[in-house]
This record gives sequence, structure tokens and C-alpha cells, in this order.
Amino acid sequence: MDDGCGIFVKIITNLWRNRLYRRFFGYIVHNFKYINDFFNISTFRQGISTYQQITTKRGCSK
Repeated sequence: MDDGCGIFVKIITNLWRNRLYRRFFGYIVHNFKYINDFFNISTFRQGISTYQQITTKRGCSK
């Protein structure tokens, strides 16, 4: 049988986790524009790299 101490620990743990999740998601929401910009830049750079590889292969095969 639980003496109440275990319940107290569970409550404190849940409060700590919820606060941590709120901080994490608050950070994501606050910085979403920058995170999205980074994704767009990465996608754009990947496209340039792919284009350069294709044009280089065509140039070498002539």
C-alpha cells in the first residue's frame, strides 16, 4: 500500500515534466520562423548542389 510519499513524487515529477514541455514548445513556437528559415535554406542549398552535380556530369561527358 502507498503511504502518500509515492503519490507526492509522481505529482512533482508530472509538474516538472509539464513545465519542461511547456518551455520546450514555447521555444519552438517562439523560434519557428528561424527554424523554418533554416529548413528552407537547407532545401535551397540541396537543390543547388544537385543542379551543380548534374551540370558537372554533363560537362565531363562531352
